[in-house]
Amino acid sequence: KGNIHYSVPSEVNKAHKIIHAVESSVVKGVDYTDDEIEFLGWFMTDGGYRNSVYGYMSIYQSNRVEKIDELVTRMGLNPRRVERIRNIEFICGKRIKSSKPTVEWHFNAEESRRLISRLGLNKTNKTFFPEWVWGLNPRQFDVFINAVLDGDGHRYKNRNSELASLTKNYNFLSQIQALLAINN
Repeated sequence: KGNIHYSVPSEVNKAHKIIHAVESSVVKGVDYTDDEIEFLGWFMTDGGYRNSVYGYMSIYQSNRVEKIDELVTRMGLNPRRVERIRNIEFICGKRIKSSKPTVEWHFNAEESRRLISRLGLNKTNKTFFPEWVWGLNPRQFDVFINAVLDGDGHRYKNRNSELASLTKNYNFLSQIQALLAINN
């Protein structure tokens, strides 16, 4: 208790009680966990609704399977996990080196309803971001955009551009472009 006195470091001596403070430029962000934000990134790129009436959610991925396994475990989710191996030898008439197994995570109706409600998802069109995405702070944006890139993107190492999104959905790309402009 007492009077508050602001001092520069050269004026401080042992008799002062020091409370350290700095001006913060940290944006509050949104009230979602990093795992929820990451889940949204994966769902927006590699997810879908298996049944529009009941809203069963699924995520499909063949590359960064361990990331999604770890994510759903951290979130306490218990999806049915299915691994599919397709013997694809050609794409557009061109022989491919190999095809990786695809892993599918299917969330039951209860988990799906809970996720849809919590994340504010649009069951009729998953290409529209929930409103809260526009309030991500820079750190949260990094979590989101990294999940999007892990799902449908590529990080170039030897080109002028550092990343690319591999989707042709106009709504999704427009929103990504706006988020990138906001968080630049």
